[in-house]
Amino acid sequence: MYLNYYSLPLAIMLLIMSVLILQIRKHKDAVGTTCFTFLLGAAIIYSFFYALEISSTTMKTALIFYKLEYIGIPFIPTFFLTFAIKYSGKKHWLTTPSIIGLFTIPFVTMILVFTTEQHTLYHKEILLSTGTIFPSLIFKPGIWYAVQEFYNVLCMMFGIMLLLNMWMEIAPVFRKQVSIVTIGALIPFLTLLLYIADIFPEGLDPIPYSIPLCALVIYIGITRFKLLDVAPMARSLLFEKLPDGVIVLDGTKRIVDYNTSAASYLGITSDLIGKNASELMNSWPELVTCELEKKKSNNLEVKKDINGTTYWLKITFQPLFNENQSLIGEMIVIRDITESKEAEEMLLRTNRHLEEATAKAQYMTAQAEMANRAKSEFIANMSHEIRTPLNGIIGFSDILMGTKMTDQQSHYMRTVHTSANTLLDLINDILDYSKMETGKLELDPEMIDLSHMIEHIIDIVEPNAHEKGLDLKLNIIGNIPEWTIVDQSRLRQVLMNLLSNAIKFTEDGEIELKIEMSEIQDETHKTGFRFSVIDTGIGIAEEDMERIFDLFSQADGSITRKYGGTGLGLTISSRLLEMMDSRLELESEVGKGSIFYFILRLPTAN
Repeated sequence: MYLNYYSLPLAIMLLIMSVLILQIRKHKDAVGTTCFTFLLGAAIIYSFFYALEISSTTMKTALIFYKLEYIGIPFIPTFFLTFAIKYSGKKHWLTTPSIIGLFTIPFVTMILVFTTEQHTLYHKEILLSTGTIFPSLIFKPGIWYAVQEFYNVLCMMFGIMLLLNMWMEIAPVFRKQVSIVTIGALIPFLTLLLYIADIFPEGLDPIPYSIPLCALVIYIGITRFKLLDVAPMARSLLFEKLPDGVIVLDGTKRIVDYNTSAASYLGITSDLIGKNASELMNSWPELVTCELEKKKSNNLEVKKDINGTTYWLKITFQPLFNENQSLIGEMIVIRDITESKEAEEMLLRTNRHLEEATAKAQYMTAQAEMANRAKSEFIANMSHEIRTPLNGIIGFSDILMGTKMTDQQSHYMRTVHTSANTLLDLINDILDYSKMETGKLELDPEMIDLSHMIEHIIDIVEPNAHEKGLDLKLNIIGNIPEWTIVDQSRLRQVLMNLLSNAIKFTEDGEIELKIEMSEIQDETHKTGFRFSVIDTGIGIAEEDMERIFDLFSQADGSITRKYGGTGLGLTISSRLLEMMDSRLELESEVGKGSIFYFILRLPTAN
């Protein structure tokens, strides 16, 4: 061994690379630092033993150090390629089979060098020359040496191509970092080309001197300009973790990248990287048949069976342009829309059922209206037919009661007369209600003497009140105008119903018909009339007040048995008042009596 001055620069460079290994550990979050660390380790082994080799004076010593250099030499290009793959975002390329394939040739080379005395595959002849600038090993290369050199150049070129492609695809703000890393990667590559071209002095290997410089420049790129630290992280989180499947194709329809979701949908493996998308034609013809329109994105929806599960997928084809707006490829996005499609189909089914139900309901409503109309017309016709003989019964019973009869016969005839009149009132109510149902009941306003009509009503109901021992009062507050325009028969009907009900449901006390008037201050010159029928009868519970206006309804079913009646009177009265733009109101307390009242706005004249 002796001090070779050419080994001094290597000692300095070894120190630099050792420091870089220590420093790179502080930047574990930077992209590709693990592969870069292995690259530095291989370079340190190479440079260290090369410094010892060129300081040796004997063939045996130099050969030992030469063999030890190959623990690092053949792996440097491979570590550089794996670094470039990870750094450029192609980490998914590094599967177990691909890693084994990448490192197969370097391992074989290392084994062949360590056993070089037993074969001529790597060295046909090797000896120590003293005719060079310093004693150094020279050899005639074997066949595997050419394989290793070709493999080294291939790894370097492919790694640099990945970096250049990355430089073209990323945003300009990130290119500074990629440029520095690419320059660093080119240093040993250019040195290797110069070495193969015999530019350097015979016996001097320039590669160990260039690798530390390369490592230093790359280190500056991935640590000093850490702009891309966020980009790969974003890619990992957004691209790899996306629930949507994404495939990236180049301008010739070759698959250049994909994420995990796309792999699960399409069954893509790393073997398809670089192959044409037509490889997927058997199971996914949609990816090939749908041509991309120039400068436009388009999409389609497909129903696919994947691993026994049916999916609805929306496939979007998005063009990719460079800075010059030239089409350089396309991105295919596959989104699972199964839930929304199922919800849409369920909504369509629901709407269809709803439409069918609505149509059926409309048909049934029309049928019910026809049936109701037919029923009302039948009742109206029957009421007319029944009234004709009933009027005969009432008329002849009146005549018969005017003849000479025994007391028993007179009692029987009064019973027949009363029953016939009760039946006639019921038929009249049914007839009125039928007319209301069919829309045939119309008001017939006329000019009447309201005072005379009210006195006539009192005269009619007074005997029934006196028969039960009730006081019947007429209370008019104010002066009633001489003439009022109103449907006399319908107003009389309402008042008669209310007074008859009051008499029917009052056992003792009094019945009062109260009329109040107020002038209406507008241009219609109408007068407001408040008609109130007040009794001291049984009263109505609050929960039953609304129900008594329903058809055939009374507050208590037992009332029908005790007092008689069908419950039609209040219903008809309420409907008649609605036709007169009024409303029947009620105030009542159980055991104390009731007040039925309504307000009419009527034209008047003196």
